[in-house]
Amino acid sequence: MKILFVCRSINIGGIPNVILRAARGLIERGHEIHVCAQGGVMAPEFRQAGIRLHLTGPTPFNRPSLALLLRRERFDLIHADNSTAGEDVLTAFRWASLNESKRPAFVVAIHGLFPPRITVDACLPRTDRMIVFDTSTTARLRRLEGMTEHPIEMVRRPVQARDVPIRDEQLRGEQLRGEQPPHFVLVSRLSKSKSVGAVAAIEAVAELEGAHPGLHLTIVGEGSRRQSLQKLANELNARRHREIVRLVGALKDPFPLMATATGVIGTAMVAMEALFHEIPVVAAGYQGYGTVTPDNLDEAIECNFGDAVLEPRPISKTLILDGLSHILSTRDSPGEKAALAIVAQRLRRDHSESAVAMGLESIYQETVLAHAARGFTSHSALLKRNPFL
Repeated sequence: MKILFVCRSINIGGIPNVILRAARGLIERGHEIHVCAQGGVMAPEFRQAGIRLHLTGPTPFNRPSLALLLRRERFDLIHADNSTAGEDVLTAFRWASLNESKRPAFVVAIHGLFPPRITVDACLPRTDRMIVFDTSTTARLRRLEGMTEHPIEMVRRPVQARDVPIRDEQLRGEQLRGEQPPHFVLVSRLSKSKSVGAVAAIEAVAELEGAHPGLHLTIVGEGSRRQSLQKLANELNARRHREIVRLVGALKDPFPLMATATGVIGTAMVAMEALFHEIPVVAAGYQGYGTVTPDNLDEAIECNFGDAVLEPRPISKTLILDGLSHILSTRDSPGEKAALAIVAQRLRRDHSESAVAMGLESIYQETVLAHAARGFTSHSALLKRNPFL
């Protein structure tokens, strides 16, 4: 199939990473992948993966170039990565004179929760299918006008398997055995809503470091609250006469830093990538979650490690403190190592790039066939009656 992803940008962030990893798996399965988005620092990774990039401006200024692209290329399916991108696609269909019978199959993915105040989204009922990553998102979508019976498919988030350098493994092992001071890494957007977790982490580390000499925290991320967080870190560092908390800004790839950590504080793809590689996690996003274990892994995935919690679970110093204390008290425990291995095994089975690509491929195939049954013949079907051979 020839597939076009439409998203905001290919800058640092969760959605571009999901697209990149899904695209790599789909390309391995023989599909041709295009991405239409604003440029960004991840462009080299997209091109290296074999993705064909079509760079545009921000919405709504991207719509004329998107319409020209749709007139020039025949795609089997278009995947928009939020409802705003979906509106861009619908406008481009109209400007490219692609009515319902002529347009490609069309899906929109929702990566988070709609605020309760939103009861109507005109774009979503016009899709052939919706894609979600949490059942809580499905429940919220069903409340929207026109979405009660609309096709909604669940997809797992893809995680890239990484090779951890031997030196990083050695450094982390020394921390786990108590031969090196413990080091925690928090990765998050430092916005008004998400900086609550960073504040709680700084407060928790301030309480713990007296009992764990040399303990330190690195905060990775950018946002409107970075300056206030830096002030909080500076005050703590000055009181203790050493650098306990360090802010390093946004990193294109924070995994090398995570791979050397005693534990990671984060949500969504950050938490999943750490656990995929047997690094303990304290999950916290828009809401708190806490320590992830084999017993609560399914629930943690379901709420996206604190990013898609329907019931309020406030982030607090106590939640972060309990999670960090658990990691410190069990860091060299054979039982804890075995539990982390079980979590990683389950994630590798269900969330590898190849496993997710296989699931997406099936959804895309069904969507194209359903759209064709309503009178549209896909580009591939023009070549062969079976478009998936």
